Amino acid sequence: MELFKLLTATSAIILPLIFLVILQMSAKKGMSISFIIVLFLSYFVWGMDHVTISASVIAGTIKAFSIIWILIGAIFLLNILRVSGAIDTIITTFKRLTGDKRLHIIIIGFFFIGLLEGASGFGAPAAIAGPLLVVLGFTPVAAASLSLLGNAVPMTFGAVGTPLIDGMGAALKTSEGIDGGVYQLIREVAISASFVDIFIGSLIPAVQVLLLTTIFTKKTQRSLRYSLEILPFAILSGLIYTSLAYLSTILLGPEFGALLGALLGLVIIMMLIKVRFLLPKETNTLTNEQDVKALKDNIKAWVPYVLIVIFLVLTRVVKPLKEFLLQLSISFKQILGTEIESKFKLFYSPGFVLLFTAVLMILLFKLRRKEVQAAFSNTMSSAKKTTFALVPALAMVYIFLNSHYNTAGFDGMPLFLANRLSQAFGDYWIYVAPYIGNLGTFIAGSSTTSNIMFSQIQYQVAVQNNMDILKVLTAQAIGANTGCMISVSKVVSACAVVGLTGKESKVLRVTIGISLIYALLIGIIVNILL
Repeated sequence: MELFKLLTATSAIILPLIFLVILQMSAKKGMSISFIIVLFLSYFVWGMDHVTISASVIAGTIKAFSIIWILIGAIFLLNILRVSGAIDTIITTFKRLTGDKRLHIIIIGFFFIGLLEGASGFGAPAAIAGPLLVVLGFTPVAAASLSLLGNAVPMTFGAVGTPLIDGMGAALKTSEGIDGGVYQLIREVAISASFVDIFIGSLIPAVQVLLLTTIFTKKTQRSLRYSLEILPFAILSGLIYTSLAYLSTILLGPEFGALLGALLGLVIIMMLIKVRFLLPKETNTLTNEQDVKALKDNIKAWVPYVLIVIFLVLTRVVKPLKEFLLQLSISFKQILGTEIESKFKLFYSPGFVLLFTAVLMILLFKLRRKEVQAAFSNTMSSAKKTTFALVPALAMVYIFLNSHYNTAGFDGMPLFLANRLSQAFGDYWIYVAPYIGNLGTFIAGSSTTSNIMFSQIQYQVAVQNNMDILKVLTAQAIGANTGCMISVSKVVSACAVVGLTGKESKVLRVTIGISLIYALLIGIIVNILL
């Protein structure tokens, strides 16, 4: 029986890896098969009744449409900008600053994504930045993969500190013996996490550049020189962000680490590019593109992205506005009479901000009805394809998360797995802790949910094994970030906005190794430096 329990508890992890990474199925097919198998195992082995399973499927479907809402906003805005010609102006602006794609990935794939993550999170960064990279000439696989990598570093402080404050903080509220209270502990975790990232997160821009100049470049154009000559600048870029995030966290708290780190870092890095500090003399585009056409600067092209950042910050920082938008959420309580509930934050979602911005752009650019209809039609076509992958994926996830509601008297699958790992690796838990955080985000698609699921368990394991609680929780917090690179829902979303639906395995094959190595380094650095 124990073996069947172990197989059932790990099925939601192993099956997606087998179908998507090894067999290279599309997410639509692979996640549908995974969902069906997990559903049957949950019923026959874990003792979940059909009502609980049905309620979990409904909750997962609601969550899937929350993500699709963001994708619709991102894709519709991109289509509007394409129709209006604003995309051409954006491309020209970037290429006037630099025609070097290695710098484009640092600017957009690291700093701009960090800014969006700090302001909003919840899928918005890759959904907005990915299409920008594509229009700048990146392949869809490169745009999706590199966006997911860049999104990992700032996620600790995403959505104005939500993963730590509302995630880890909520999970630890019932814990006893926390000196100074939960918020003080969360603040210490935030400072420790940002300190550790100086040694690990700073390397991500360099990793992005290395991937771009090797696997994402034509074989005839690959050169070690193109990688090495930009690495000093890439590492400096990472250090600028992580150092600013560290200082912001110390001075202002976990709410502003990513937001200020990315915003101030972006300004500094643009200035350094302008004076060509630590940059090679010759600019390389890594393509055979023709000379960029000279277009008159048009500030209107940049208005949507400025508005997006402003709207996201206002809706997250201004409490009365935030509370008003949250009150407009559609709540689903006690689904099918169970304790399972869900919520669709219709107007608080980044999806609404993106759609609202798109409508403003329609008015600003004075687009014709036919152009808007064509843009909307293309948007819904893309969203429809993504729906068939996200719904089974999130339905499976919510069965896993709600597995503590069962008639067999078993713990929930997340707790079962954590307890088994604690028994096996208790003495080396500091190296396991990041992978627990990684696992949570891989399954749930959110570092906030990962922290809610596992922070209490991490705390208990640390206490039981007389380990440093701060070290273990820091490993959980940063480890949760690494899971975003391989989370099925995030990969599906990132692929959808760049036109890569059905080819998610190509992205996972790039990100999975980096995700696991990142988690390993977290355990090592946390153990040595904290």
